[in-house]
Amino acid sequence: MPPLVVRNPQSPQRMVDREFEVTEWFVVSQDRIALFAEATEDRQWIHVDRARASEESPYGTTIAHGFLTLSLISHFLKSRSRSKAESGLP
Repeated sequence: MPPLVVRNPQSPQRMVDREFEVTEWFVVSQDRIALFAEATEDRQWIHVDRARASEESPYGTTIAHGFLTLSLISHFLKSRSRSKAESGLP
């Protein structure tokens, strides 16, 4: 699948209902989760307390914050799109 070329601010409209290719795996480490918890003041046990999460979480471990996951969208889009200048298109 060719990368999405962003030619102007209206180009993202072409992304509606478009399927994107799968990106490389991206590991979200516990260190990253802990740093995000500190930055956002969201230190809920399900994110940062491994011992409690292993006992009480339905997942058996800690989980990433929803906003952390959401914030990675720009990384994934960047890995699959190019600017007009990068594409070499007029």
